[in-house]
Order: sequence, then structure tokens, then C-alpha cells
Amino acid sequence: MKIKKDLLAIIILTLSALFLGSCTSRVGAASSWPGLSLSDETAYISYAAQTYAINLENGSLLWKFPAESDNGRQAYSPPQFSDGSVVFGDYGGELVAVDAENGTEKWTFSGAGDRYIAAVDFSQDSVYAPNSDGTVYALDMDGNLIWKFSTDGPNWTKPVSNEEFIYIASMDHYLYAIDRNVSAASLVIAKDGSRTLLEEAVWTTDLGMAVVADPVLMDGVIYVATIEGVLSAVDADSGSILWTFDDGGKLGAVWGAPVIMDPIVFVGDMNGNVYAIDRENGKAYWPSPFSAGGKIVSAGAITEEGVVFANDEGKLFLINREKEPKTLYSFENAINSSILVDGDNIIVAPASEEGLLAAFNLEGFEVWSFLPNE
Repeated sequence: MKIKKDLLAIIILTLSALFLGSCTSRVGAASSWPGLSLSDETAYISYAAQTYAINLENGSLLWKFPAESDNGRQAYSPPQFSDGSVVFGDYGGELVAVDAENGTEKWTFSGAGDRYIAAVDFSQDSVYAPNSDGTVYALDMDGNLIWKFSTDGPNWTKPVSNEEFIYIASMDHYLYAIDRNVSAASLVIAKDGSRTLLEEAVWTTDLGMAVVADPVLMDGVIYVATIEGVLSAVDADSGSILWTFDDGGKLGAVWGAPVIMDPIVFVGDMNGNVYAIDRENGKAYWPSPFSAGGKIVSAGAITEEGVVFANDEGKLFLINREKEPKTLYSFENAINSSILVDGDNIIVAPASEEGLLAAFNLEGFEVWSFLPNE
């Protein structure tokens, strides 16, 4: 166990150096890359001192939080929308809910001991918030703590959920399934003296290495990749590993969530390759991966033509099932945030002097861009 913990400490230091030192010549005094999400007709993006709501039709600013920039605040976790609220965390350990219409604060939860990097998950009128302090916090929609669950390492990935379980992939190597219907009687006394601690997961699966890429749940299977370069398909009911893929040890560290475009699971790695894997059997769909010409940190996104990825050389490109590539645009800086799709537009967060956020069509033409007036 000591070896495992020592290795985890080294991993955390290495990842923190990459995660926190990846931004140069960017908008604001940033120390990481933007957290981005879409909902209805709005893009939500957290970057440095503020969180923005952007009109997806024309790139205009709807609101920002806080209304006046606070240089003491740093926020990069992707904001999440549910039932009129937008919830996001910051590096000061605060989780904030604001009104989705105007960005005014609804509540703040200050019970965490470290920074928020991952997005929260909404399920059954609850907020599940993973924190770098090694805890997952379950809150009601008013920001009150219901229970908390401890892992042995930081939690940098967004939980996924179904009708029965909440699933969290941690940097402690494990994937946890937590019963969504936690009773007060099952909770024990936490270190702070409150009866809020959930001690046991329903099941726990050892993935062999830390996870920083968000897992994906589809058709009763969780697809999750590690920084050691192993993609696993895990049965969501039992936690048993159905198959693993590592291309004979050639798959590099995976930072972005797997992208599923049936019958393929696409993953990009830090070696600069895009892999296509048959999601039923875990076998390579192509004889060899596609070389993207640069490290892939961001998660890709599905379009009608294929999956769009970006690399640290600034190339935005599309790859289809037949392994036919199409370069869409070339930025001057690395693209590290997730790529998202809104209708016919690709939403990208360059976080450069030219723009924090931009929309492109599938021909690679810019539709709009947004740059804060600061």
C-alpha cells in the first residue's frame, strides 16, 4: 500500500505541474484550461477569475459571475446546468450555484478541503460534487450536505449515474459504485462530528492506475481510461471488467473522456494518437491508430461526419469510422478543453488573446468568437 501511495503522490505532482502550468499567453491570469459545458442555447465556461454564460447563437455575453472580476478567485471546473441553476466549483474549495437566467448567486457550499477540478453530476434532485480532497459530496438542490464519501486520492473526474448508482473514478486507481438511495441510518460519524459519512461503496473495481479522464456510461457499461494507457469496459451492475485495451502497451495516457460512436469507442492519448476500439469486444477497429501530430488532452465530440478532436499543436480535426481525417482549423496555441457540439457548430475554447470561446462549422469557418472585455 505504501508503494501505491508514494506512486500516487508522484502522479499528483506530475499532473498538477501539467494541469496548472499549461497556460501561457492566455486570457487573464490563468493557471489551467477552461471548464466548458453546453445547455439548451447557452455555453457555460469557467476560466480564471470568472464564469461566463454565452449565447450559442451569436457568442454574446449573457452574464458573468462574479459580476466584478475577483483576482483572488480561480475556477476551471465545467459548470453544469439543472432546473434553473448552474453549479460550479473553484480552486478555493467553494461550490457555487447561480441563477441560470442572470448569474446571481443562489447558494455556496464551503465544506470541501481542496479545489474543484471536475464537474458535478445531477441525479435525483441531488448534486454530486467530487473534490481534490479525496471526497465526493452529495448535496441537495439548496446546497445542504446530505452525505459524503471518501476515496484514497483526489477526485478529478465527473461522476456518472443511472437509476441505481453514482459512479466515481478516482486518482486512487479505483472505480466506485455508490447507492443512489443512501439512508440516514447507513451514515456514520465523520471527522467533523457530523453523522454524514458513507463508509462503504456497493462495489469497488481496481483499474490499476489513476484516472483523470471522465468515464462514460452507456447501455450498462462504463468506459474508463487511465493515465497509464488502459481503457476498460466495466459492467455497471457488478463492477466486473468486461475487457481492457492498451494496444500492447502502446496506448498512452488518456486525459479526455472516451467518445462513443457506435460501434466504436474513440480515445485520444498523450502520444498523439486516436484509437478506434470495438465497444463490444475491446478489439482494435483499425489496424493501427491515427496519428494526430500532437498530444491529445481534450475530449472529442460527435458530429454527423465523425468525431472532432484537437491537439496541443492547435489542430482541430475530424476523423470518421473509416479513419478518414479532415483538418478543420489550426490555432496558434494548444487546445486542452473538451470539444463540444451544438447543432452544426463545433464549440472550442482556445483561451487565447483572440478569443476565449469560439464556434466553427464543419467546414472550418468561424461562426463567432467571444473575448471578455477585461
